[in-house]
Amino acid sequence: FYNWALLVDEGFNLGYLTSLGFHSLTANPIEYTNRFLGDWALRFLLFSFAVTPLARIFKAKQLVAYRRMIGLWAFTYVSFHLTSYIVLDQFFDWGEIWSDILKRNYMTLGMIAFTLLIPMAVTSTKGWIKRLGARRWKAIHKAIYVIAPLGAIHYFMMAKGNQLDPKIYIGIAVGLLGIRLWFSLQDKTKAAAGKAAACKSGNNSCYFFREKFPNRLLKRATWPPVSTSLPIPPVHAGWVLGSTSRVRVSPSLP
Repeated sequence: FYNWALLVDEGFNLGYLTSLGFHSLTANPIEYTNRFLGDWALRFLLFSFAVTPLARIFKAKQLVAYRRMIGLWAFTYVSFHLTSYIVLDQFFDWGEIWSDILKRNYMTLGMIAFTLLIPMAVTSTKGWIKRLGARRWKAIHKAIYVIAPLGAIHYFMMAKGNQLDPKIYIGIAVGLLGIRLWFSLQDKTKAAAGKAAACKSGNNSCYFFREKFPNRLLKRATWPPVSTSLPIPPVHAGWVLGSTSRVRVSPSLP
């Protein structure tokens, strides 16, 4: 229900913002329309990029329910932004469009970001999560780590003169990227600590520990450090069945 309510609300907002934009057109209405749509595309993109950090910082898991819809609106505004360039600015002159993409760095970065955004929008439904599996789906949607900074850099390189807004957007994108990477490192450290505890208790999963977690994460997760070079009893030599795969091991790890 909340997603549909947000969809309807943003639909009205899109019409409202567009009407405001057209009522304040400048001497160059085509450029103004393109920039207007691009500004809101970047804002929604950064909003979607900020949902997970905000949900973890403020312990508000309910915010995650809005992430997909915000991301789809970001894709909608990006599509309008690109369409306005193709239709209004270049009048479907594909040769000139291709030349711009190759010659202008901000155009190149913008098209890379848009290309990466397409599979995220297509696979945003629950049906695609089931088809791809959670691991593959998450791998596709990690592209946001690249798309959000590229969008901010695209705006910064396109802006003329010493403007403050592009710098603010880059600062926000870099800050959110740093927070997300910090949370990711924390998650890996906790997972390494869990595996170390399993090794201490004699769990067979510790034999696969060294392959999955590097020593630096193990040392950060436990003190004193737990040795990952554990001998495998003779009964486990040869084929050892893990939780998800079958691994060929020697009687002892180096």
